[in-house]
Amino acid sequence: MLELSPDVIAFLGIFLGVLFRTLAPAIRKWREAESKGETFTVSGKYTATAIASILIAFITTMLGLQTFQMTPDGFTLFQTAFLYGLGLNALINEVSTWF
Repeated sequence: MLELSPDVIAFLGIFLGVLFRTLAPAIRKWREAESKGETFTVSGKYTATAIASILIAFITTMLGLQTFQMTPDGFTLFQTAFLYGLGLNALINEVSTWF
């Protein structure tokens, strides 16, 4: 069985939380188009946004990991890290609308 260190689990949790929060609007639009029977096309804008989202998720994760408090249990650690990343990105998105 693959044994992951707490640092790796926390990194993955935060990264996936940030990435999910970043890509959630595009996923929602895709599902809405699909439910209406429309085709969802991926434009160059979406591709550029996806690439930028991955970069932003990585940077946010690296910054957030420094202040994240580790828990001993692997699954609880992942859940906490995922929600931490989700909240970090939501906060960044909200603050960015002010400027």
